[in-house]
Amino acid sequence: MIKCSAVMQHSTLIISDNNMEEKDAGLEALQRIRQSGSTVPFYLISTGSSDVARNALRYGANGFYDKEDFDYEIVQWEIAQYLG
Repeated sequence: MIKCSAVMQHSTLIISDNNMEEKDAGLEALQRIRQSGSTVPFYLISTGSSDVARNALRYGANGFYDKEDFDYEIVQWEIAQYLG
């Protein structure tokens, strides 16, 4: 599992795949980050599961992107909006 505290200390925002070393590792990282009280923007990428999308938003993700319909320009625009 990723060391979430180390990631949070050095991150302006996080873009994570959901299935990294383990299934749902991205959702788990998101939960741990939010439980720590961090509000660092977190964007999750996964493949076609509406349950994953719902959980990501329920756990506090700023955005969810399906790999099959991934549009780099939309992601870039949303991040630019956040960064100002």
